Amino acid sequence: MVSIDSTLRSINPRDWNRLAGENAFASHGWLRTVEACWRASSEALYFTLRRDGEILAAAVCYVVNPSPGVETLDDMLLGRLRPAASSLGISFLPALVCGPAQGYGWHIGINPRLDVGAEAQIRREMLDAIEAEADRRGLPLSLTQTLDDEPELRALLEERGYLRGRNVPIAWMDVPWRSIDDYFASLPAKSRREAKRECRRNIKSGTRIELLESCEGFEERFLDLLGENARRHGSLKFPFGNGFLSSLSENMADGALIRLSRKGEAVSGVHLALRHGETAVAYAVGVDAELGGGDFTYFRLGYYSLIEYAIQHRINRIFFGRGMYDLKRRRGCRLMTSWIYTRTSVTHRALSGPWYELASWWNGYKFASGG
Repeated sequence: MVSIDSTLRSINPRDWNRLAGENAFASHGWLRTVEACWRASSEALYFTLRRDGEILAAAVCYVVNPSPGVETLDDMLLGRLRPAASSLGISFLPALVCGPAQGYGWHIGINPRLDVGAEAQIRREMLDAIEAEADRRGLPLSLTQTLDDEPELRALLEERGYLRGRNVPIAWMDVPWRSIDDYFASLPAKSRREAKRECRRNIKSGTRIELLESCEGFEERFLDLLGENARRHGSLKFPFGNGFLSSLSENMADGALIRLSRKGEAVSGVHLALRHGETAVAYAVGVDAELGGGDFTYFRLGYYSLIEYAIQHRINRIFFGRGMYDLKRRRGCRLMTSWIYTRTSVTHRALSGPWYELASWWNGYKFASGG
């Protein structure tokens, strides 16, 4: 029997996290923070399948409404055309969207003790329940940022005839090195020289990088810099409001890696990464253009110091998210394709299908050589 809750408060964090795998976005702490601080106009729905009191599967979905200034399904599917499309009344919302807000690569978590046959049946039961809820509400159902490393789920969605559109890829790297010097040595000669030069310049500038044990006294500066970074790279706001860092610290504890760079006592940059198990996600970075814009603070704070932290703390994989692909590939990242799958009515499918094909072709064309 699948049940639906509107909050995670009643679900034991240990029980939920057992199904989150290595995905920080699927963790109980991240999802509780989203409940409290996400700016999008949305309603959270947590699906759990229990037998004999044990949770065998879980998923999170959101009823998402148009939310100007916050990335939603419309931005993923329409990109830079979204403002013009909105002015013409074109939107893929409201919709039931499956997957952690702001995250990627986890949609239906399965208890790891189940065998392959039981896992497949449980996945079908969960998807049946999610589809039934979408039908009850009269909404299309979309699974966003579905990754290539979810082959069983993708096969099931394609078996059921979901629309499929290629989205922009996700950058990631494995961390097999014993030291930061080993990492540098693994890079091609030109990239290695570039990386070492950036680190030297940043250290000589007097920049210090530290991991905060508490965000008290830093939250306003942190959110200002993250917001400024969002404005410099597009019109969308940082997706979380006041209280985000304190809520994240409370909910994720040492899974929230809140770091900053200083020059003297002044904060020149901030960086937020998330850790769950042996995997980390580089989530957001912001650098003061005057204090750190010309001394490679961005690269040392956003890449090299996080890689060094991962080496020291036995993190095996880092996800570096979307965008800036050439920069990330030069620093050792690879790219993983992401997909959007949508189940909708026959009428809307006829209207949406051509756009999914066009958007999929365009993204495939742009990243045919790796991004």
